[in-house]
Amino acid sequence: MSAAFDTVNHETLLDVLQTQFGLNDSALRWHKSYLAVAERTYRVVTGEAESNITELDYGLPQGSSVGPY
Repeated sequence: MSAAFDTVNHETLLDVLQTQFGLNDSALRWHKSYLAVAERTYRVVTGEAESNITELDYGLPQGSSVGPY
């Protein structure tokens, strides 16, 4: 189940929080800030080889209140 949360589009999540759950104003801004501040990146390292660093536009921070339990 947690793999599904690795593909969550942040804009879609924010839209759902606003339209289906009624979040607005400061609560919606807090969630948007929380998702943006993390500036998560990804890189694969194996032995001495390393991939380029890639910014992640999807997924939720580990331990997120909106992620899986």
